Amino acid sequence: GGLLVAAGLLFRPALLMLIVTMGTAALAHATGVIEGGPESALVYGIAWLALVFTGPGQYSLDAILGDRGGASRPRGAGRL
Repeated sequence: GGLLVAAGLLFRPALLMLIVTMGTAALAHATGVIEGGPESALVYGIAWLALVFTGPGQYSLDAILGDRGGASRPRGAGRL
């Protein structure tokens, strides 16, 4: 998942997998199944969630290959 996010390929589906993974890790830490606190898993989960809203960017593989898995722009909308 992290490599897909770094490359910007299938960006949002990869982020969804990472958010679920971090949520599971935070829950495992919080319930005591795994030693340590859930803080780092929560921080990573929130960071991944923030990236969902920012998108992969214009130089990502999603942008080059036609924005697979990302939000579509209205027809005629230009880039800033």
